[in-house]
Amino acid sequence: MHLRFDDAAEVACTWLSLIGSARHAGLDSEEYLRDLCRVLPKELQAPLGKITIPPPPSQSL
Repeated sequence: MHLRFDDAAEVACTWLSLIGSARHAGLDSEEYLRDLCRVLPKELQAPLGKITIPPPPSQSL
């Protein structure tokens, strides 16, 4: 894989690590990343402690 920017390799490794971890745990990687992006910004603003993951918002078809 050729990446044009020095920090692009580190970013790519981070994403691949998250995807690999989700797959290793038997989770749907796309759903895992979606939930992570939904929950993590709120959790990073809170004081350190136990991370609680709220249920995903209900989706109507």
